[in-house]
Amino acid sequence: MKTVKGLKFRKLGKSLALTLVTASLVVSCGKDANKTNSSDTYVGSNPVFQSSPTDLSHWNAIKNKFACNPQVSSGRLPDLVFTVQGGSQGGYYGGYGNTVSGQLVPGGASGSIQGSYAGVNVGTKDAVYITKMANGSQVVYNVVVSLCSYGNFIGGNGQLSNFTITTPIVLNSSSNCPIGNVSIGEIGFTSSTYTYGPIYAGFTSNSCLLQ
Repeated sequence: MKTVKGLKFRKLGKSLALTLVTASLVVSCGKDANKTNSSDTYVGSNPVFQSSPTDLSHWNAIKNKFACNPQVSSGRLPDLVFTVQGGSQGGYYGGYGNTVSGQLVPGGASGSIQGSYAGVNVGTKDAVYITKMANGSQVVYNVVVSLCSYGNFIGGNGQLSNFTITTPIVLNSSSNCPIGNVSIGEIGFTSSTYTYGPIYAGFTSNSCLLQ
């Protein structure tokens, strides 16, 4: 379910109350609001996995496992691809692992993959896949976001923009999984058809998403 002040979960602990708000929004949107429009894709191509078929396989497996809820969504939007500069170690959010935050810039970065991480939104089934890229001394993170459509706000006629990591994303390795975990993190963005402020997507994973 999408809430920000009614559209996408801002905090996972508030999911039950926000689900009730979301249900009323879905009913009010009507049939036309569930149509998707390819023109609302923020970034239409995905260069991140061109040199890493293994990561592409992992990403597709996660999206298939956590399918969008057909009762509130007409399906997934095309992958949205961004980069963000290297983060810091530790800190307030999570206490360990890499912490990534900042404005997300459209496009993908090349280089050597140093680590891969994934998280999902347990309510909406939105997903995020992050690859840590090293190019010489520079570290950049590719951030691939997969959103489930929602009414006329995400998909439909909604033009999405201003993607930002609003709560730092904490990345941690996993000893029993081929990829690491997004322990916690939140991405905010705006939609041209939702005028009440940003929409937020929170992501987490407490276990291997590929199992």
